Amino acid sequence: MKYLVPFFLLIFLFACNGNKTSKKEDEDPPWIKAWIKENEWTWRSIQTIDAHDEQDAIVGNFTGKGIDILYVEKVVEDSGPLSIRHGCRYYIASPNKYIPKIEIQGTNVAPPKLVNEGDLDGNGTCEVGYLETWNIYATARYYDIFTLRNGEWRNLIDGDYLNTCRAFRIMGIEVAEPGLAKGTVHVHYYDWYHEEEVKDTIVKPTFSRIDVDD
Repeated sequence: MKYLVPFFLLIFLFACNGNKTSKKEDEDPPWIKAWIKENEWTWRSIQTIDAHDEQDAIVGNFTGKGIDILYVEKVVEDSGPLSIRHGCRYYIASPNKYIPKIEIQGTNVAPPKLVNEGDLDGNGTCEVGYLETWNIYATARYYDIFTLRNGEWRNLIDGDYLNTCRAFRIMGIEVAEPGLAKGTVHVHYYDWYHEEEVKDTIVKPTFSRIDVDD
């Protein structure tokens, strides 16, 4: 009986952490491990939005029926010595079985983080956002905003204005806020194709289906 409580504690910690690991994670050559360690700050610094509270796990009313936890789940795959580029998949997951798991875009040198966006469109549920991370130095990163709709994750909004550049992400400006009118979202974005300045737009939810590239 003395091992019963620690056993359940381990199960709880595993569920909260949400990371599935395998031996393959420890089989990268030493030069890859050294490279990751040396460049860790650089990779993280270009894949974050300063104004956002980015976390491995967030709490909020995502279903409209009560408070739940969402966390980033990492699944390690066998991809050989190129694992600094591939080697793992990331998902938004929850202990609530009625909240479906969904794959998100990320790289193991800079795992994606979650943002509780609050109720952006005024329908009573919280949205979740995350910045897609990549293993390239080009600074363009797309910011996804998801919402639960009829038990399925959908894009709350989508468009070119969510494709952020590094210059915008270090300005301390949030990407999205609730619109003044219910059912609208106030978006801040950087017009780097034309005047190269921060602009604002009011958009309505699209609820489009989510497409995750392999």
